[in-house]
Amino acid sequence: MKQGYGESNELSVQKIADMLKLESAGILQDYFDGVQEPSFHFLETYAALFGINRNWLKYGESEPFVSTEQIYSYATDYIDRIQELSPQIIYFIHSQNETGTSGILLQLSEFKYTYFPKTWNISSHVDSTRGNQIFEFYRLVEALKTQHKLINPSYCFQGRIVNSKDFSNLFSGKIYPGVIIDLDENCWWDDFTTSDTCSNIFK
Repeated sequence: MKQGYGESNELSVQKIADMLKLESAGILQDYFDGVQEPSFHFLETYAALFGINRNWLKYGESEPFVSTEQIYSYATDYIDRIQELSPQIIYFIHSQNETGTSGILLQLSEFKYTYFPKTWNISSHVDSTRGNQIFEFYRLVEALKTQHKLINPSYCFQGRIVNSKDFSNLFSGKIYPGVIIDLDENCWWDDFTTSDTCSNIFK
C-alpha cells in the first residue's frame, strides 16, 4: 500500500492514520504489515487521499498511479480540464532523452497528483511531426501563462528535468509523483517559449 509517498513527504504512519481519521496508528500499521485486511471502503478512501489507482489497490490491476485522464489530440484542449481540476501547482516535466519528451503533472492537494498521459517531443532535432508537437506544447504553455494572469487564485508553475527512466515511470503510473517533485526546480518551460527552437519553427 505504501508506494513511496510516505518517504517522499516524510509522512509517518501516525500522521497518515490521523489524516484517515483512524482510531489508532496501530490499525494502519497492521494493514501495512498484512496482519489485518482493510475493507474496500477504507481502500477507496486511502486511494482518494493519495491519488492511487483504486483497481490496483483493490485487485492488483494496472499500475499504482496510472492516470485516468483523457488523451486529447491538441495540447490546448487540456486548458479547460486544467481549470476544472484547479491544481495547486502545474509541473512541466522534461526528459533528458534525445527527443526532449515533455509532459504535464498536476498537484491537486498536498499529497495527491495526476498527470496527462499525452506527452510531447520538443527537442531541437526538428522534423515536421516534431515541429507540430513543439508548436502545440508552446501554445499550451503560453495559454496557461495568459490564463494565470486572469484567474483567482492564479496557477503556480514549476518545472523539473528528469532522466528518461524516471520520466517513463512517472507517465506510466509506476512511481509516486512526489519522488520527482523532490528534485530541484528548473524553469526550462519558461525558457522554452523564448528559445531559438521555437523562433525557428514559428517563422
